[in-house]
Amino acid sequence: MGRSSQETKLSKSIQDALKRLKFWCIRVQCGIVPLGRGRFMHLAENGTPDLWTSLGWLEVKDKSELSPAQIAWHEKAKTHNVRVAVVRSTQDAIDTVIRWKREDEQNDSRKTSID
Repeated sequence: MGRSSQETKLSKSIQDALKRLKFWCIRVQCGIVPLGRGRFMHLAENGTPDLWTSLGWLEVKDKSELSPAQIAWHEKAKTHNVRVAVVRSTQDAIDTVIRWKREDEQNDSRKTSID
């Protein structure tokens, strides 16, 4: 399923904003790319979210819904305690990543107080 131009613009805006805030963020491509002569390059597995951060994965959506492959990927991630969120705006992405950072900081402070 192809991305809309709005989702592409939103993804770029999110990447720029997160990088300005000093969060590590990488755009991830999924699927298979034909290289010619019967050769293919295999990218991330189908359904992989659009953006990886060191705190979790972000699925960038404008108004569209998740595909079945994306739903399955998100469910698999959750069973492995991997964070994944659907974000529909730059502010939504920023708020999500900041919330994840705070959660990690709270967990770290609890671990320190136990030690």
